[in-house]
Amino acid sequence: MLRLFQRRRRRGVGVYARDLLWPSMGWRRFLRLLWLRVARIQGSPHNIGAGVASGFALGATPFFGLQFLLSATLAWACRGNILAALLCTFVSNPWTYPLFAWWNLWLGETLIGAAMREDPLPEISVRVLLDNPWALLLPMTLGGLVTGTAVWFLSYWPTRYIAAAYHRSRMRRQAPQLLARH
Repeated sequence: MLRLFQRRRRRGVGVYARDLLWPSMGWRRFLRLLWLRVARIQGSPHNIGAGVASGFALGATPFFGLQFLLSATLAWACRGNILAALLCTFVSNPWTYPLFAWWNLWLGETLIGAAMREDPLPEISVRVLLDNPWALLLPMTLGGLVTGTAVWFLSYWPTRYIAAAYHRSRMRRQAPQLLARH
């Protein structure tokens, strides 16, 4: 069987795992390709903006195991593009998890009025979470909801504007070809 556009040798699981942490194509090319995928998504500017904003917003929350499901649900509820939401959820990755966790904990404790711990990154273990789950989960959840809401609004409007500009630019480039056909 002839297999066009496929690798001769399949990539191993280790290569895929390594690419999740550090893309073999380099960060610049990876981010450029991600940007082009998002920009070329079909839909209205609101649809794309709400999807991107949902992915970024849920990526900044402490719901580390549920971010894909929650971002798709939020995008669906906002009538946003679910694929854009899933792609933009990758803003949370092993490099940014500690930053988001610390920020959400600090913001949540500040909003609740609790004094910030002397150790900015407390030791988190299963035993600590089982003994007193709300000591960490409540401030992190509150901080994550505030951060996620702010990130949603800060990313929706620029993305909507960029998507509208991209669609206008694309229509201008395709207009002569469409007129020539008819």
